[in-house]
Amino acid sequence: MTKPSEQPSVPLHAVTGDAALAVEVVAETLRPGALELPVRWAHVSELQDPAPYLLGEELLLTAGVNLPSEQQQIDRYVQRLLAAGVSALGFGVTPPMHEALPDPLREACVRHGLPLLVIPPRTPFLAISRAVAVAISDAAQRERSRVAEAREALTRSAGEGLGALARRLRCWVALVGADDAPVATSPPRAHRCRPNWRRCSPGCGRARGCAARPASWPTAPSPSRSRCTRRPPRRSCSWSGAGSGSTPPSAPSSRWARRCWA
Repeated sequence: MTKPSEQPSVPLHAVTGDAALAVEVVAETLRPGALELPVRWAHVSELQDPAPYLLGEELLLTAGVNLPSEQQQIDRYVQRLLAAGVSALGFGVTPPMHEALPDPLREACVRHGLPLLVIPPRTPFLAISRAVAVAISDAAQRERSRVAEAREALTRSAGEGLGALARRLRCWVALVGADDAPVATSPPRAHRCRPNWRRCSPGCGRARGCAARPASWPTAPSPSRSRCTRRPPRRSCSWSGAGSGSTPPSAPSSRWARRCWA
């Protein structure tokens, strides 16, 4: 089963900002960044505990058919939704069952920080589900187009040489041989300041040709410096021994000790 984090999504404001849906946002339930929460699907459920059947990051829609009447039970309902990873709860006003948003549900969502949307009677749940599906499809198509354009641009740049590829990616680029040794780099001397540049990052798991850029790999040198300026660390030393204010002899005895540190 595909993990929710691997599936395409749209931000919650893609639903709330659709004028055709006429969705009302209960502002006091929104915490900072709530409208940016990912929505991967819109799901309808009238169960008192739908949490076991959720994958996370859904916009859960309900008409409150089995909504508990007691405040404590509604609090537990909201808490279970949050624990299941629900991004937001959409409550459909459906007269004569519910003429308006129930106050206990509003209070529970405010108290626990679950974004709450009010869906008017004229907007069917199917319209919400379809809007989310269309928005996700459009976002996925835009991402595929972006990746295809980037791949074509990188292919053209690679054909023009490492320099063009480095300028396109705005980073340091190396062509590595079968023995993990650099065949060519751009900039040409970028690897000289790091003798262990071939060491991959911990946990990479790839013996050769690792595409990841470990922290130990070199970066392009500054334009103001054309060669490596590494120097050995300085060491500070002092003498300690018997006799306050004494000067250590040229050949100190066992009563004198020289202490050095980096």
